[in-house]
Amino acid sequence: MYNGVPVLDVHGHVSVPFAANSLLMLMMGSNTPMDSPVGQAKAGPAGVSVEEFHAAAAGHARYMDERTIDVQVIGPRPFLMMGWMEPHLLPAWARYVNDMIHQQCEMFPDRFLGAAMLPQVSDAPDLSNCIGELDRCVRDYGFVAAYVSPDPAGRPADDAGHARAVLVPAVRAGAGAGNPAHRARHEFPGSPVPGRAA
Repeated sequence: MYNGVPVLDVHGHVSVPFAANSLLMLMMGSNTPMDSPVGQAKAGPAGVSVEEFHAAAAGHARYMDERTIDVQVIGPRPFLMMGWMEPHLLPAWARYVNDMIHQQCEMFPDRFLGAAMLPQVSDAPDLSNCIGELDRCVRDYGFVAAYVSPDPAGRPADDAGHARAVLVPAVRAGAGAGNPAHRARHEFPGSPVPGRAA
């Protein structure tokens, strides 16, 4: 609460034990998509337990308490969105990340809302390959937003028109479904930040 008003932070990232990312190394090393192990007693090649996931989420909630944040929208960590990954691996990685986001939201349902990671292919002409995962996250998990990047591989397009052609339809589709897209950037120039001069 801030001056008696509940605080909604719309930009947070999922908190998981570091070992949970070992699935990424295994998928990339074997060049093979793998099923999400979230929900198993011991998840992934490192055997991360539900208790370890819960401890990471609890630490995140304590961090919010220290900053008087009531609810936070959490999504993927941008540096782990892996937009430069082989396109056949991206859907499995996005599904795993979204499953971890959902798990954290389920563990603390009054504290976290989910924002989906989309399996964006950097040189795709549009985001049509992302629709299935976005639908799953909204329909099955109740996610309220999605991360969308104009440069998923970290190589900004020379043509700003290409970024608009890819992003604008996605943002419009999300808005039509009542689900705003969250562009994967940490700060927008000119946006007001509490406690800091604009």
